[in-house]
Amino acid sequence: RLLLLDAADEAERETEKMKKCEYMSRFVGQTFEGVISGVTNWGFYVELPNTVEGLVRISELRMIINFDESRYELVGEMSRKVYKLGQTVRVVVAGTDKLLRTVDFVLENQAV
Repeated sequence: RLLLLDAADEAERETEKMKKCEYMSRFVGQTFEGVISGVTNWGFYVELPNTVEGLVRISELRMIINFDESRYELVGEMSRKVYKLGQTVRVVVAGTDKLLRTVDFVLENQAV
C-alpha cells in the first residue's frame, strides 16, 4: 500500500512539473525575478514567485565558474561574481522541454 502512495505522489509531482513547463512555454523570451533555490556544479536553479523552478546552466554564464560545494555557491573565476542560495536574480525564459519537464533560464543581462 505504501508503494502505491509513493507512486501516486511521484505521478502527481511529474504531472505538476509538466503543467508548469507547458504554462511557462507561453513566456519564452520574457523576464522574471526569482530566487536561487539550488546550486550545483552544472548551474543554479531559480524559483519564481509562481513556484516554477528552472535552471541557469553554467555554460550560459559566459565566464569560468568555480563551484564551492561547502558554501553552495558558484563564483566567477575572474569577475568574482557570486551566485548563492537565497539570492534574487532576474532571468529570461530561454525555453522549455515538455518531455523532460524542464524550464531553462538565462540571466537577464546575458539574454540574446
